[in-house]
Amino acid sequence: MIAVRTMLAGAAAAALVALAATPPSAAEVTLNAISFLPNNSSFGKPFYEWVQKVNRDGKGIVQIDLKAAGSMSPFTMGNAIKSGAVDMANLPPTFYQNLLPIGDSMKLMTKDPAQFRTNGTWEFMNKLHNEKVNAWLLSMSAFNVQFHLYLRDKKIDSIDLKGFKLRTTPVYRAFFQALGADLIQTPPAEVYTALERGTVDGYGWPLWDIKTPGWDKVTKYRVEPGFYSVANAFIVNLDKWKSLSKEQQDFLTKEAVAFEKEDLATADALNKAYAKEQTDAGVQVITLQGKMAEEYVKKAYDAAWAEAEKLDPVNAPTLKKLITK
Repeated sequence: MIAVRTMLAGAAAAALVALAATPPSAAEVTLNAISFLPNNSSFGKPFYEWVQKVNRDGKGIVQIDLKAAGSMSPFTMGNAIKSGAVDMANLPPTFYQNLLPIGDSMKLMTKDPAQFRTNGTWEFMNKLHNEKVNAWLLSMSAFNVQFHLYLRDKKIDSIDLKGFKLRTTPVYRAFFQALGADLIQTPPAEVYTALERGTVDGYGWPLWDIKTPGWDKVTKYRVEPGFYSVANAFIVNLDKWKSLSKEQQDFLTKEAVAFEKEDLATADALNKAYAKEQTDAGVQVITLQGKMAEEYVKKAYDAAWAEAEKLDPVNAPTLKKLITK
């Protein structure tokens, strides 16, 4: 009897040790998130819809609490991620260039963006985000959407824009300077007022959606050809990312990769739809021809790479090899 009791006690103890050694299933975690644009806007809506999908598929694993846009300037969101005040952000690297100057240069990608995760680009950029932004680069998208110069009411017949006042962000800064324009930096929320009052003569923006913020009402021209590629990032505070279980990290990564593939698949149709929307709103196209068009695009890329190499001479050459043909 004593032997049996001893054997049972030993088995119970062994079971307790095994139980203690087995990590419990991670409880559902909720990440707070912000976006640089409203949820119903061109580049706010894809993130909003992605969040809804994550919340549907991630019950018991991960949930995302997306805060209303407008509570924070896009130019301070990078610092909020770095400090941990915010867990996740939908934010183009141009808005945290103060932390990672080279991040904005992803706009200069000329290789197939489908190679982003297979040719070393993601690993390189994620490492820099870890080191400089205290962030995990979860996703980058919208590479198939170009930027354009939009004009309030002044038609141009050359690429000398001396005397023009253009609203800018770091995305266009070097290019617009190379064209001779005077630059005024404002958040997206202030663009309409600046155009309405004539504070600026034009602005840079992607092809997508100048209607939601009402800019179509104060925009007469779009200049072709386009230049650069949009590069929107989903970033997560690195400490928060490390606190997630492998199951939670793998789930978010899977959802991010699926989003990128869908984004690439739908970009062309959306480009056509947004171009038509501008035409229907009365926005006229100024198409630069021949050598002028070639010089215009060349200035865009030359100026941006020159700025990148000045801002980060160590990492710019590596990134250029990774993302350009």
